[in-house]
Amino acid sequence: MRLASHFAPLGRSRLAQHAAYARNACKYITVHTYDTTQGCVDSLREFGVTDLWVTDLSQRAEIIDDNIFGDPNKTKNPNNFSVYPKCLAVVFGTESTGVTELMLELADKRVYLPLTGFADSLNLSVATALVLQRIMLLFPEGGVDGAMSEEEVSERSERALRKTPAMDLAKILAADII
Repeated sequence: MRLASHFAPLGRSRLAQHAAYARNACKYITVHTYDTTQGCVDSLREFGVTDLWVTDLSQRAEIIDDNIFGDPNKTKNPNNFSVYPKCLAVVFGTESTGVTELMLELADKRVYLPLTGFADSLNLSVATALVLQRIMLLFPEGGVDGAMSEEEVSERSERALRKTPAMDLAKILAADII
């Protein structure tokens, strides 16, 4: 499975709000924005995405568990990679409204994590972390890679360090020495 980062359109004012929240994360990722949801999905498919999952709280969504890839007996075999997506993209909606109806229609699968207690949803960053961690745990050891060459990893690391303020960089270096 390869990991990709693409974003559907948010509109100018909402994009500015989200940019403030994501400012630090942008040091480490490449962000792609699109004018339309269809344009985003088309780009994901051109990138090689074979499975497009969309988070959804409706009755049509499947629980992200051992059955999400089909027969659990087949997925328990660590050498049977044929049951897993070759390149998976997961779409998360906004905290207030979720994803668009069009994105739900274009999805290969609607997914959710079951919650206990009184909450029916999570903060977007928490939901993203939990969903991605759960998906990664479903793959056999070594079944997930970031689809980046060593050169790209090195380039992104250097770019992130260039964007890190000098004081933060000094703290990072000092922590490495201690």
